Amino acid sequence: MNKMYFLAALAVIAAGCAKEAKTPAVEEFEETPEVVIEPSSVVFTAGIDTKAVLDGSDVKWVAGDAITIWNGSAAAEFTTTDSGASATFTTTGTFTETGTYTALYPHDGSAVFSAGTVTTTLPEAQTAASGTFDPAANLAVASSSTTDLTFYNLVSYLKFTVPTGMDDLTSVSFKGNAGQKVAGAAAVNVGDKALTATGSETATLSGPFTEGSTYYLAIAPQTFTGGYTVTITRTGGTYTMVSGKDVTFSRATARNIGNLWDGKAKVVLGGSALGAAASLEQTLENENLFAAVVDLTAGDLTLTQYMQNKVIAPVSGHDFNDGTTTPVAVSAPDADKYITISDAGKYRIIYDASSNNLTIQSPATFVANKSVSYNNTVDKINPYNQEVTELWMWGGFNGFAKDADQAKAGFQSKYRLLQSAANPYLFVYSGTVLPHSSGNYNSKNQVTNETNGSGWLTFLVSNIENNVYAYGSTAEAVRNTYTNRVDCDLDSQYTCVGGQGNNRYAYFGIPDGANYVEVDIDNLTVVFKAK
Repeated sequence: MNKMYFLAALAVIAAGCAKEAKTPAVEEFEETPEVVIEPSSVVFTAGIDTKAVLDGSDVKWVAGDAITIWNGSAAAEFTTTDSGASATFTTTGTFTETGTYTALYPHDGSAVFSAGTVTTTLPEAQTAASGTFDPAANLAVASSSTTDLTFYNLVSYLKFTVPTGMDDLTSVSFKGNAGQKVAGAAAVNVGDKALTATGSETATLSGPFTEGSTYYLAIAPQTFTGGYTVTITRTGGTYTMVSGKDVTFSRATARNIGNLWDGKAKVVLGGSALGAAASLEQTLENENLFAAVVDLTAGDLTLTQYMQNKVIAPVSGHDFNDGTTTPVAVSAPDADKYITISDAGKYRIIYDASSNNLTIQSPATFVANKSVSYNNTVDKINPYNQEVTELWMWGGFNGFAKDADQAKAGFQSKYRLLQSAANPYLFVYSGTVLPHSSGNYNSKNQVTNETNGSGWLTFLVSNIENNVYAYGSTAEAVRNTYTNRVDCDLDSQYTCVGGQGNNRYAYFGIPDGANYVEVDIDNLTVVFKAK
């Protein structure tokens, strides 16, 4: 048995980043190519069962790595016990020294080398590894007339990060939009260091995954005419990130798409009328309603369905019905699909996906926030005028707990109602089920200490407990004499009373299971729901 020794250095170094130009109406998510530089020297490295791992910006060998080496036609498996940027590989089999060697990482006992080409497999199914790639998928090749070899990475990588909150991610798949082969059976032109896949149109990285971690999915390098699609599968459902433009995935580079999309729909705004990046977000009150308040200048405005590569534009022309609905259509990207903005200023934009209607309020028709007036005894201002931009729940429902940054008892940010972007008079809470903690409740001079009873609350325009403008119930109550409440049912509409008088002591009794609340301060209504 003849034993050969090889030492190889395989280094992959991130050399720089460059952002690609992005057309808002076409490209739906940011990509940052990361250039990877090949190593300059090798003396032989290889791996078995596992692949060289990514350590920061360097690819390193790990003990147990294995490679296949051909001495022209015959092949043998070489392994290492080293770890690091270089390693010594040995074989226990018979191997004849010929002076011409071709090597493949990782070892593939089924691979064939003939006429300058290695046939092997780029795994279609890959296993996630935090901060790196599946070792079995990071194919590399080397060729030399000596035992000093330089390995060159053959694959390209899709790089992504799992955002916080995505704890149920099971897999991420990649597919070219024109049916290109990206994995499976593959051929390697050793001289050109070119890998061509002939097997599968899809490559999939399966978990488990860790929130906040970055991962790499290996695919065959090529230009994807028509773009590509990334499919995200979670226990709660499957959705896609779609890029519709031609894009090239080069050998030994990683294309970074950043955080995976969380599946929440939105409409991205673009065009010359838009200064800063903005989008219409899905409203809490209606999953089909998307809205935002933005500053615009005179120019063109585009609306693009995020991740779906579709644009939203008026059925005819580029004008909108100021302050009322404009019928729109959803279609493929087109340079002629835009809205003309004539005047600079603040605009409210509302898109209803269920009816395909768009409402744009220009500065001339913009609906401003409601303003209320009351005696502010904290700042000693009377009358005190305040725009209503949020509502605070206050009452015994949470046992008068408070956040650390709050001066008064009972105020917790998680129990605030947020203003709807579509309707400045509508305030919405959507979160955990509202508690029914204990709290003193003085009903017509009879004090009772409730424990796990019907939680009660009012809605305040500011986090000031005393002498603040409030929206209470219609229950009979008298300040400094007795409080009262209206016990509510789910999905029923109740009248609220705004002011700074006895209404502050007229509470709403929370129905069991309520985790959603709407308060309309224009129509003076309150609804509790379980969603």
